[in-house]
Amino acid sequence: MRVRIRNVSTVEAERLAEMHGGWVSGMADCLGQEGLVGQVWTGGKVRVDSPSGNWVWNVRMLELIGEM
Repeated sequence: MRVRIRNVSTVEAERLAEMHGGWVSGMADCLGQEGLVGQVWTGGKVRVDSPSGNWVWNVRMLELIGEM
C-alpha cells in the first residue's frame, strides 16, 4: 500500500509517536512524504519505507494513497 505521512507539526507527530515506537529526530524529514507500507502490527503500528528512511508510525499519521 502507498501512504502519505501526514504533514503535521513535529510536536503533534511526537505526541502521536508515543506508544508507537517513539520519536527519532530523523522522522521529521519524512513528514509530508509518500512511502510504502512495509509491515503492520497490532495496536496501530505501521512501518513505512520512504526515501528519508524506514520508520514505525502511528496509523493515525498515515493517509492511504492507493494500492501498489
